[in-house]
Amino acid sequence: MNYSSITKIELGTTDINFNATGADTLLIDPLACTGMDQLPARTPVYVKAATDGANVFPFLKDARPIVLAGIVLIVSSSTEAGYVTARETLIASTITLLDGMLTTAGVLTWPSNTLSVYSTGGASFPGGFQKRFLIPLLALT
Repeated sequence: MNYSSITKIELGTTDINFNATGADTLLIDPLACTGMDQLPARTPVYVKAATDGANVFPFLKDARPIVLAGIVLIVSSSTEAGYVTARETLIASTITLLDGMLTTAGVLTWPSNTLSVYSTGGASFPGGFQKRFLIPLLALT
């Protein structure tokens, strides 16, 4: 999976844009992202009680935890005050959309593919003037 090809997360008519050109955006760092590879499997292997061996049931696909990470990129302002305002506005709108995804699936989009995802809460924006982001998501398939 090429994380830098992710373009947005949509929830209804609202979206978060990633890797946008010429606009304020969340710029994904592909080396810091996880979870878009193979689905994890539930391992239904249980020790037999009072005897040797184990009971093994069919392996099934599990939910997929995904973490998107990168930097908050602001290009709309050339002043420090404008930069901070634009940055905080982008962060606030991102958190609002993710809060809505706690109970309703959003759609993670990249070229020729989509994936239904939920927010697991706990998005963070560490850093001083230049903020980074960590967005935890959960895909059920």
